[in-house]
Amino acid sequence: MMTALVPGLSALGAVVFLNEPMSMNLLGGLALVTCGILFGVRLPKT
Repeated sequence: MMTALVPGLSALGAVVFLNEPMSMNLLGGLALVTCGILFGVRLPKT
């Protein structure tokens, strides 16, 4: 589950430390990537 935090934290770190613009595209992309990672690493139901 920690893997799901990496894209979000790196993007937010870029906004804070590198003065990258925070846009709706960034937030939407982060949401989609995080949901995809969470979907991929969840435990299978047996």
